[in-house]
Amino acid sequence: HGTDNSTDRLINVAGHTIGGGGTIGLTGPGGASGMPGTLALTNYGLIEATTPTRLDLSLSSGINAGVMQAREGGTLLLSRGALDNTGGTFQALAGSTAMISGGTLMGGQVLAQTGGTVDIGGAGGTGGARVPLLGGGIQSASVTALNGGVVLLQGGILKDSTLTTQGSGVSRWVAGMVENVTVNGNAQLNGEAYTALSGTITNHGTIALNGASTLQYWQSGTRLLIDGQVTLAGSGQVLLSDSAYNYIGGVHGTDNSTDRLINVAGHTIGGGGTIGLPGPGWASGMLGTLALSNAGLI
Repeated sequence: HGTDNSTDRLINVAGHTIGGGGTIGLTGPGGASGMPGTLALTNYGLIEATTPTRLDLSLSSGINAGVMQAREGGTLLLSRGALDNTGGTFQALAGSTAMISGGTLMGGQVLAQTGGTVDIGGAGGTGGARVPLLGGGIQSASVTALNGGVVLLQGGILKDSTLTTQGSGVSRWVAGMVENVTVNGNAQLNGEAYTALSGTITNHGTIALNGASTLQYWQSGTRLLIDGQVTLAGSGQVLLSDSAYNYIGGVHGTDNSTDRLINVAGHTIGGGGTIGLPGPGWASGMLGTLALSNAGLI
């Protein structure tokens, strides 16, 4: 029934599988191709991407109480719509990628299995002084990188969720926003990275800034940005490597009065770099970019 309709819904029941590559949710040539809202989806069974051609979920809305996954080198992409994942699993198996870029996943389990990658934001992120939220995201979910798995933040938002890594599993933050998240394990910002924190980050693991030893003139360094009043709680640490190009600074530019980092008792910030000034390419050298309250250890 065309775009933005409320009548067309596909229900995939338990025991039934939809798999391969292509698109679920958009009309084909001759229809209003490229427009959102053409199909709602309810999944109790299995939907999986299994081919080099990605499987694109471009939905008006979705419910997943079963399993959605990428395997055998496939890429599963949630590109449009809100997917209620309560009671469901959205995962990437070995050599495969499960991506949320443009859509929003809410609730349930999100798993990067051994050798798999969960990509939040994908190609949706862009540069700029204010961290963009154009890449979709995950809300109110349990996100886990199992041993050898990767959770990659590349321009989307991870909000009101728990982020856990196990064994050699890791979360890499390249760009985007982390808001009101509990971190259990290992998160890394490596090289040219800009990721903003918002709300309360309860960190029981390590958030590592691994800046480069030198920068090219167009680069800005490894930046952990503070958006508004941000509280670092928990028993973990923010660990800055031995690099002059590690920065913890405010989002809102110079001489702002809104960005404040609160480091509570029991939490540690340590290493080398700068707290308070933006990196090269920002208004470096200007004061007032970040206020700091410390009751923990710096």
